[in-house]
Amino acid sequence: MTPDAWVSSFLQAVGSFFLNPLLYYALAYVVILAAVRIKKERKQFSVKIYDWSIELRMLFLQGVGVGLVLSVFSLLLGIMVPSFFAGVLCIGFIVLSLFFRLPLLTPFYILAASMGIGAIFYYFFQDMMPKFLQTTAWVEFGFTSLLPLLTVLMLAEAFLVGRFGGKDTSPSYKPSSRGSRIGIHTAHRLWILPLFLLAPVGELSASSWWPILPTYVENFGILLIPIPLGYQMTAKGFYPDELAVQYSSRVYGCAILATLGSVVTYFYPKAGLICFGMVGILYIYLTLSLRYKNQKKNAVFAQQTGGIKVLAVLPGTPADAMNIHKGEVIVRVNGEKTETMAELYDVLSRNRVYVKLEVIDRQGEIRHVHRSYYAGDHHELGIIAIEEERKADNHT
Repeated sequence: MTPDAWVSSFLQAVGSFFLNPLLYYALAYVVILAAVRIKKERKQFSVKIYDWSIELRMLFLQGVGVGLVLSVFSLLLGIMVPSFFAGVLCIGFIVLSLFFRLPLLTPFYILAASMGIGAIFYYFFQDMMPKFLQTTAWVEFGFTSLLPLLTVLMLAEAFLVGRFGGKDTSPSYKPSSRGSRIGIHTAHRLWILPLFLLAPVGELSASSWWPILPTYVENFGILLIPIPLGYQMTAKGFYPDELAVQYSSRVYGCAILATLGSVVTYFYPKAGLICFGMVGILYIYLTLSLRYKNQKKNAVFAQQTGGIKVLAVLPGTPADAMNIHKGEVIVRVNGEKTETMAELYDVLSRNRVYVKLEVIDRQGEIRHVHRSYYAGDHHELGIIAIEEERKADNHT
């Protein structure tokens, strides 16, 4: 492959990326998620916690670097997929997205659904299939390629969840099993992973209907496919960042098993289905057991005596400027003990020039923060706390 051919292939692959319908479907999906989140936040707190654009930044910015790094590994490993894989992946994602359950939009479920849908049509409804699926490459595309691809995508999922899954989560109230009010945090994430893959040259011409690299480069071509990765967790028994780290570590474990399965399948191709199934069983067990454990544990965002438990902090408010974090407990305001938001408001109303807080962080350490209190600042410093409904409704 000449340098000019590489450059030409790369540029055309990048162009095809922005023509892929899956990219814009994911964009519309994220806009709907943002609208639902904001509506829920306004209903409970009379204000949105985060701007709607935060989902868009997550969608496009957080996964780009990860996708490009993993693309290097995918090209070095020679992971080769049929050129129609982009179309089948899009169908699989759309089908799963109709359930509006982000936990289904993870690499294992998307690949399993895509391959399942394609296989059903190939083997049972071949006469009804479009021409781009009427090719022997579908049979040749086996688990020797699928398992390495699953490994790469699981590594991306684990990194993105561990790094970003616990940040900017959406708070809400819910009744506990005993009837008292507790707080929860929900993470809704959808990332787009731009991933370079190889495709056999002989199959490229069969997919002219789909926006992929249309030229031939010796024996293979380059595809740049937007891979959607979803994550959703409701943190109750863990703090959101702790829950994301635990989820991430479990997915890393699944990626290790997928790597071993890739090696086994390379030497024994007939073992591919068994290896893929073992990875799936482990993935389902580890993720579901974590969800069960999270729900069974006592709520970390629960009412307590001796201070104000912070459920969330509004961005751009005094509490945000003083680096108050969710999960911390405010025990004193301007030297006076406070246990409710009404008491906090009362103290602030008597001194609208300066505010000093004594805070116990999640590690149990005491720290003091302070700043000037300006006209126009949030009357409760931008703090959303855990309180009984009759108390919280007064000022939150």
